Amino acid sequence: MAQFTTGLQWASKVVSGTSRSDDKLGRSFTRNVVILGGGAALAQGLNALLAPALTRLYPPENMGQYALFSSFLNVALVAVSLKYELGVLAVSTDKQAAELAFASFLFVVPMSVLGAAAFFSLIHFSILGFNALPAYSSILMVIALVFAGAFYVFRYWFVRQEQFNLVTQATVAQSGVRSICQVAIGALGFQVGGLLGGEVIGRCAGMSRMFREGWPRMRSFVSPIDDKSFREVLRENWRFPIYSLPSSLVDTLSANICIPLIVLYYGSEAGGYFALVQRVFAVPLILISASVADVFHGRLALHARETPDRVIRLFRNTSAWLVGVAVIPTVLLLLFAEHLFRIVFGSKWAVAGKLAAVVAPLFFAQFVVSPLSRLVFVLEGQCFKLIYDVLALGSMVGVFLYSARHHFSLMQAITTLSLTGTLTFVIYYLVLVRVTWRYRRIQDQRTQE
Repeated sequence: MAQFTTGLQWASKVVSGTSRSDDKLGRSFTRNVVILGGGAALAQGLNALLAPALTRLYPPENMGQYALFSSFLNVALVAVSLKYELGVLAVSTDKQAAELAFASFLFVVPMSVLGAAAFFSLIHFSILGFNALPAYSSILMVIALVFAGAFYVFRYWFVRQEQFNLVTQATVAQSGVRSICQVAIGALGFQVGGLLGGEVIGRCAGMSRMFREGWPRMRSFVSPIDDKSFREVLRENWRFPIYSLPSSLVDTLSANICIPLIVLYYGSEAGGYFALVQRVFAVPLILISASVADVFHGRLALHARETPDRVIRLFRNTSAWLVGVAVIPTVLLLLFAEHLFRIVFGSKWAVAGKLAAVVAPLFFAQFVVSPLSRLVFVLEGQCFKLIYDVLALGSMVGVFLYSARHHFSLMQAITTLSLTGTLTFVIYYLVLVRVTWRYRRIQDQRTQE
């Protein structure tokens, strides 16, 4: 945490510039990231402490099955509120934000049921290796989607209000309860059911406090319900379901389709190895990258509404900070990943260590670019992102089809995946640069008029 805080102090200097008002913004940026990052640190710290226990309680095959469940959950979660929750940060008034949040809640339940039905179909018809999962996991999927969807709507509402403490508390509760339950159930002798049950219980944790704190204020803006106002705010934010939903769905699919493809071509055990690699990489990605993304999103929306001339500087300086933070862990993974995995997770996970070293460049690129991608939701660059995401997904699937056709080993396939994924993130960053400069030109034109 000391290095994390020191890095954020440097980030505040980069963001703040020289004026007092800028310095105040820089300090508040750092404080907000520390709040979110501190909570993520607690949550991920507990996950990291319990991960060695999980790898000794559950074999790689079970971890691969759990990764299949999580992969579908992550993809389906994108669609449960039709991405209207993203508009909670972008709209100009709290009333519009509350109406969008409430509308998002209304979409969550029916979309979760549809998602679980699609999940059951994948299991029943043995598509993409999902037949490795038990049929009862479809019921667990409904519950997980409903609570996870509600969590993300509240998350954006609290980020808009800059109530980061509530987001942090709920995040800690969810991650902590999930890991503890998975270990406890696994110790009783349950196999994949322990991992799935712990996931669902964790998703339910922390929601009561968010509802108690967020709903009264939200209800004050939407009650009594004005149908005309609701239709108007949905119509004004049509870009989110039209552009952001397909784009985010394709983006998340490309990030989560690896496990199903690995299980399909190399088996559940191989999926378990790669799932552990993803779990290890999730620690810094959630601890720092995701926390920076939330604060960057909120601050960028503020600048876009009030001080558009600061948008490019925020993007540039945040990019530099993320690169500086990611360099050292990437080098360590390249050099020592296999040895560390043997010590921490047990000798049977040595293959996962080899995979981690190969995937290190992809981790670096994802760590830097993912937080910055939030700008497309604020600067109306969704159409550019949609085109990129389709190409990225195509390249991802192409890697595995090519690997299967040429009978690549698991290590060869993941090496090809890492190189291709790193290149696509570089292209993605160039797309983001284009979006920022396009926004700058538009603002200059409006100023001249």
